[in-house]
Amino acid sequence: MTTQQMTTIVNLATWLSSLPTDPQDKALLNMDPILATTTLRQDTVYVLTGNMLGDGSLRQKVKNGEPRGNVLFEMTKGPNAFEQVTETFNTYYKELSRTGFRETTFLSSIHKKIITQYHIFTRALPALTCLHRLWYVWNPDLGKYIKVVPKDIHLMFSPLSLAHWIMDDGYYTDKTLILCTDNFSKDDCIRLQALLAQYSILTGLIVQKGKYRIRVYQGSLSTVIDLVRPHLHKDFMYKLGILSSNNPLFGQYKIL
Repeated sequence: MTTQQMTTIVNLATWLSSLPTDPQDKALLNMDPILATTTLRQDTVYVLTGNMLGDGSLRQKVKNGEPRGNVLFEMTKGPNAFEQVTETFNTYYKELSRTGFRETTFLSSIHKKIITQYHIFTRALPALTCLHRLWYVWNPDLGKYIKVVPKDIHLMFSPLSLAHWIMDDGYYTDKTLILCTDNFSKDDCIRLQALLAQYSILTGLIVQKGKYRIRVYQGSLSTVIDLVRPHLHKDFMYKLGILSSNNPLFGQYKIL
């Protein structure tokens, strides 16, 4: 771990207990001596935020409606993401995992070919248990946790988060960027729109079959590109409509 990384470690319990979250959560944090000392690198928190808005999940075991043990992070990426998954895992998640990411293959009945997927898993950790309390609510009717957008997501979000969100769940169409937020409620999407507006990114909502997606206004696309330029992997430039290039920093980029 570098000196810079050492200076950006977040004490999650102290941080979460200072937020206007549920009093019961604060009491749990104060009572648990393990949670009280748990930490994560801040850049890892930023990346995890982007992944949680996209393909990532925090898995909590439940028995008789009660949480059991600590929480782990997991994420699955598609066949074209090998280099990006390798880079993301080695830079941000490796120190949280006992093993490297896993590769699986299966025969797709739809595509009629062998598909490769890559899976990132971490250990079950108190730090991730802290974050689970912000990202999920228990739905007694469904008997499971439902992912939500944390009320204080702006404290966990940066351009690094935006880059990973785009690489997970963004796509380019009609000369702009769409963020797939199908699994979030309308209120959650509006919260995300407000978050993006803090970065001068103006957006609208698209409704399809009762699901909501965020559409970046064309005039804000250049702002998005400038923000994520240092963080977006070169293999995912196409998600911003950028022509393929050997320059991963998009020093000279051209919109399709």
